[in-house]
Amino acid sequence: GTIINYSLQGYRRADLTLSISYDTDIRKAKDIITEVLKNNPKVLKTPEAEVSVKLLTDSSIQLAVRPWANNADFGVVSSDTLESCKLAFDAAGIVIQPFVKEVSKK
Repeated sequence: GTIINYSLQGYRRADLTLSISYDTDIRKAKDIITEVLKNNPKVLKTPEAEVSVKLLTDSSIQLAVRPWANNADFGVVSSDTLESCKLAFDAAGIVIQPFVKEVSKK
């Protein structure tokens, strides 16, 4: 297929994942993330950021968070998005679901 080097365009997309509990209202979590992205001036308005359900795992709902940023702001946008989402989730009482790994000793 065709490979497109988006970094030559001066901007790129971060592919972040947040895991939430099955007890969490998905729409509420997505609304909070969307608001976090709208409030970050370094997140580009065009192309528009995406927030969607990525996976339903055994232990969590994984949300894909895909903001676009200028190349120079990419690292800051990635880390600020994760931090701001965590703080907003804490304020709303939403728990980020940790990865659960079962270990069996026989």
